[in-house]
Amino acid sequence: MKKLFLYFLLLLCLGQSLFAQSNFTITLISEDAEAGSNLFIDDIQKEINALLSTRQKINYNVLYSDNNIAKIKSNIELAYRSNSKVIIGTGFNVCNFITQKISYNIPTIVTFVLDNELQNVPITPKGTSGIPNFSYIQSPFDIARDFKTLFNIIPYKKIAIIGESNVDVSGFDFNSFFNKQLIEEQAEQVFIPVNGNVQKILNSIPNDVEAAYILPIFIGLSPSEQQQLLNGLAEKKLPTMALLNKPYLELGAYAAYTSDDNLKKIPRRVALNVLKLSEGEQAAHLPVKMSNFTESLQINMNTVKRTKIYPNWDILSAATLTNVNEVNTDRTLSLKLAIAEALENNLGYKITQKETQIAEKEIDVAKSNYLPQVDATMSGVLLDENTVQRSFGTQGYFNWSANASFTQLILSEPALANVAIQQLLYQNQQQNQKQTELDIIQQVSQAFLGMLQTRELVKLRNQNVAVTKKNYDIALAKEKVGYSGNSDVYRWESELALDNIDLNNAQASYRQAGFNINQILNRPIKEEFKIENLGLSDTLLMVLDQRLINFINNPGDVEKFADFLVQEAFENLPEIKQIEAAIKSQERSILSQDRAFYLPTVAVSGQYDIPIANWGFPENVQKAENKNTWNLGLAVQMPIFQGNSRKHRLEQAKISLLQVEEQMTDLRNKLELQIRANMETAVASYGNLGLAQDAAKASAKNFEIAQQSYEQGLMNITTLIDAQNAKLGAEINATNSIYQFILDFLAVERAIGRYHFLSTPSNQDAFFQRFVQFHN
Repeated sequence: MKKLFLYFLLLLCLGQSLFAQSNFTITLISEDAEAGSNLFIDDIQKEINALLSTRQKINYNVLYSDNNIAKIKSNIELAYRSNSKVIIGTGFNVCNFITQKISYNIPTIVTFVLDNELQNVPITPKGTSGIPNFSYIQSPFDIARDFKTLFNIIPYKKIAIIGESNVDVSGFDFNSFFNKQLIEEQAEQVFIPVNGNVQKILNSIPNDVEAAYILPIFIGLSPSEQQQLLNGLAEKKLPTMALLNKPYLELGAYAAYTSDDNLKKIPRRVALNVLKLSEGEQAAHLPVKMSNFTESLQINMNTVKRTKIYPNWDILSAATLTNVNEVNTDRTLSLKLAIAEALENNLGYKITQKETQIAEKEIDVAKSNYLPQVDATMSGVLLDENTVQRSFGTQGYFNWSANASFTQLILSEPALANVAIQQLLYQNQQQNQKQTELDIIQQVSQAFLGMLQTRELVKLRNQNVAVTKKNYDIALAKEKVGYSGNSDVYRWESELALDNIDLNNAQASYRQAGFNINQILNRPIKEEFKIENLGLSDTLLMVLDQRLINFINNPGDVEKFADFLVQEAFENLPEIKQIEAAIKSQERSILSQDRAFYLPTVAVSGQYDIPIANWGFPENVQKAENKNTWNLGLAVQMPIFQGNSRKHRLEQAKISLLQVEEQMTDLRNKLELQIRANMETAVASYGNLGLAQDAAKASAKNFEIAQQSYEQGLMNITTLIDAQNAKLGAEINATNSIYQFILDFLAVERAIGRYHFLSTPSNQDAFFQRFVQFHN
């Protein structure tokens, strides 16, 4: 009973302590015009609530300044006349005005100090402010580093700094600050205020400026206008470094160091400082440096290509590259457009078309044997005296004459057979052209999908480099606070180098894929083009009809569908039709060899001779009168005996026919094998789709847990690297599985001689109707 009473008193005391929370008022001063426009305000409140809400009853007093200097000053005075427990300043001008105060009667935290010297803000050897009731957080930005990196890209002598016209209204000497940051580069700077339309800003940049630095632009230009400004700077061949990576890299800046992650860490530090103040710690003793700020250079490769100013390999290998696959061109390729262009321009296909045209002309050549053959000849002949003497006056020393002859074939089995065989050879060549067309479509599809696949691989490799850099930053932060040694840092440096090697190889493969497409399309090899921006699911739908997928849901349906495809192939494949034409050609050859035993060759021929003139006769020879002569005849040639050659040629033709028929049987067997094997491969690929996606999702969740555990010191580096590699491998496998399934299904369609996605809707419907009839 006594124990129960003691428990009751304990619960009562705990309840009273929970309901006896004291009020803790925090004043936040913002430069902005309204709630929600400053993310710091919201993030700071969330972090403070997470740490103090169970200990204190927190009241927030947020003072917005409408970007007005007078309002900022009045809000600062109002805050220090309040009964607040803590004052927090956000925004550069607010923070700079607060640092100008002589003393502080309320504990104050300034979230942004850019330059201790110019802002006259001290830092003690212990890394604190040393000022009663005052603490601050040093800027996460390193502008001197930014200038140096930009200088390493292009050794500029003059740089334009572009920012809002009111950037220095709080009294901070930005001119001295920027000159101080540029001491090492010994470069001149010119400030370009954002106070007008984009073209006016661009026109105000001096011609001798070689680079630009972009400060945050919150007012004066909309996001679309900021994008126009950055595009204009790129057109002027000016590489731009932005203070903030987001959103300026997306809008078209050349380069920037990651700042968003560092800025997200500040609200957490502010909340921790507020917690320490609530526990009685002095603001003057709070640390002002943040050891876990990280830096990672990002380079917009699309803007790099537009400026044609390229960083060296050392800079590129150390940076995270964005928009790697973007190009500046109006030429955009889709799969169907690439196929159409290939069928028009591909050199291999053009050669095959010429062969078809030649085969067609061979028919005309064969038919010409049955048309009249007419010749006309004119000649001049110089004779010796003996010949003239013996001519009895009909020929002189020089004789000029003309004649005309004609031949008309009436009946000739070899000529008839040649016409028929050439027509069959033409049909054969037409099917060969169809076969080449199917091969070109498959080749283009493989190249196009291969480029999409390598584009996704570059994206995954690039993301993996960013992940490795993040892990490297975690290791650096742990090493700085003494939580781990240098070994983790060195291991991550090694992993980062290896990941960059893989990224470089992936980028090279992507460029090679583009060269390959240009070669297939007979375009200049290095000509740039955009590839249709499709997601993985869109790519799948682009080629496949959902009705086709329904035919491979179970093994029974797969077998029936394969039987149907074999039947379709035997009716459609040009390879089959080429053999059929060859069989007909051999049959016609056999018929011709058989007729050679009894069919004669019949022809009509004639000639007309005209002696035009004769000159030079001996004295003892009387010149005779010149008369025209002619003749007409009918010739019938009947083969009697030719050494049994006709018999041997007939037997040879029959053997050739048997050979071609066996080739047909062999081809059918091989094609059926190919269709069924390709079908099984496609079905297996389809089954792998879901499994690969599941593996990618599971490995991503596993890696997220492993990374958090590593950051908290609960997991070693080897396990994290294994988890990261498993995640990357699963993501690559999931991506490859989609493209592999598409390629496998295209191989099935090539094997049956038709591409469903290129057929008209009516032909697609007819295909399914034929399958339904076959199935039933």
